[in-house]
Amino acid sequence: MCASRMKNGKDTGWSWLVCCGSVVAMFLETGMVEGLGLLLPVLREQFSSQTWVIGLIVSLVPGIGAVACILSGVLSEIVSHRFAMMVFGLLSSMGLILGSCATSIPMLLVSLLMTGFSVGAEAVTIATLPFFFDVYYDIANGIAHAGLSVGVMVMPLLSQYFLQVYGWRGTFLLFGGLNMHLLICAALLKPQQTQRKYISGTRSSLKTKDTMLDSQDTDSKVLAIIHRYVSLHLFTNIDFLCLLCIFTATGYYYIGWLIYFVPHCEEVGFTLFESSLLATVGGVGNLLGCIVFPVAASMLPGNVLLYLSALISFLALVTDPVMANIKSYVGLAVSSFAVNVGFAVSDCAIFKETVEVVEDGDVSNAVNWLFVGYSVGSVSSGFISGWFFDLIGDYATSFAILAAVAAFSISLRLVVDIGTSLKRRFYDTL
Repeated sequence: MCASRMKNGKDTGWSWLVCCGSVVAMFLETGMVEGLGLLLPVLREQFSSQTWVIGLIVSLVPGIGAVACILSGVLSEIVSHRFAMMVFGLLSSMGLILGSCATSIPMLLVSLLMTGFSVGAEAVTIATLPFFFDVYYDIANGIAHAGLSVGVMVMPLLSQYFLQVYGWRGTFLLFGGLNMHLLICAALLKPQQTQRKYISGTRSSLKTKDTMLDSQDTDSKVLAIIHRYVSLHLFTNIDFLCLLCIFTATGYYYIGWLIYFVPHCEEVGFTLFESSLLATVGGVGNLLGCIVFPVAASMLPGNVLLYLSALISFLALVTDPVMANIKSYVGLAVSSFAVNVGFAVSDCAIFKETVEVVEDGDVSNAVNWLFVGYSVGSVSSGFISGWFFDLIGDYATSFAILAAVAAFSISLRLVVDIGTSLKRRFYDTL
């Protein structure tokens, strides 16, 4: 078996280097969102703006992924995964450097829109993992998502230090330098034998399709080209659609938590350091979820993992307003820890399920579409959560809505599972 894996280029030493690159990409993308969330009160004061405006702009960092992820699939198909990741890494880094010079809301918006291309880089590296791993995919998936955990643990304290020493402009500049590491991660995406075969086979089939396109009218050609690069037939797969909706809801409640948790704790009365420490506790929970996932995945089906993770996140988000109301530091720490455990397990389980329910040739585009949904949820959360704070004056309602979305995310899966079970029983009786 080992010789076979070496032969087809999967589960080799280079594969683990690619996994390390995925860790860095996840760390940077999530860490940037968490760090920018910590800067929210400072940016709101600096630009004399409302909370929902800055929250919406910050949420556009993952939100622009709706465009970046589709582009990443096209660039990866036409050129290579490495090229796509390098382009997006450079754009995100330049966006943060531009943000350090921002003097107005429109300029800040443009800079953070560019920064959002880091989501495209993250999508590329996650989408390539199945090309490099077979037997150890669950372990690699958990390790890759551990980068998110480290980002949640490290970036709040690091951002606080940068803010105190260098100010918000210096913090943006340092973030831009950190994002340059995405170029190094992209360099690790050396095509393995399996990946070359897949790409070669894909390009060969595309040449055949090109010959067929010559005999079609213009409208048919356009539709065929779109279908070729973005795998629109995925939307006829009910299992994939279910996972897409769950991941969209996950983007809503988790990005809302990332952006507003530290300001929420400050609004309760805790210092910036104490609030950042609470976010770091969440990072520890996220790391634990990534460690537990490979073991849990070997014992439980993917849908059961999704149920359990959503339940954990829901309970944590429901108790958060209660803990904030009584100003319980320990209670908020437990809530932060639990919501991240739930998210980590859910995140890994969704990608594992996606690899299983779609064809091998559609994995990259399936992952890209998942990130599109995640981005839609992120933008919605950035606006709605901030708007409720401006309207009501505290974050209790916003976090209650986050909890409701977490509950909805899994109720959809429950409906699909019940429908599948009833359909199976119906056919068994025929």
